[in-house]
Amino acid sequence: MANQAGPAPPAFVYRISTADEWAELQRAGATLGGDLDRSTGCIHLSDLNQVKMTLKNFFLGRNDLYLLQIDTSKGLHLPCQILKRRDKIKDPEEAQIGS
Repeated sequence: MANQAGPAPPAFVYRISTADEWAELQRAGATLGGDLDRSTGCIHLSDLNQVKMTLKNFFLGRNDLYLLQIDTSKGLHLPCQILKRRDKIKDPEEAQIGS
């Protein structure tokens, strides 16, 4: 039977965090993320090629952001869904999830 695991994950994934989320992470050692994360029950991450698009679509005009780099080789088990690329997502609820 052929291995159907798919492509290897990138070496790093990225989390765009607000100052409030970063403060919570520093204070408590964990975070539930922002409003979108809390409403979907998922912490949203980006690969390096998605960071600019994510900033433009979800964080435009904000100046209180932190870019967190997460090393995927550290044994983290990150289930993942891929957001299909779009030039502009007007409403995060319109995001289509694929695999």
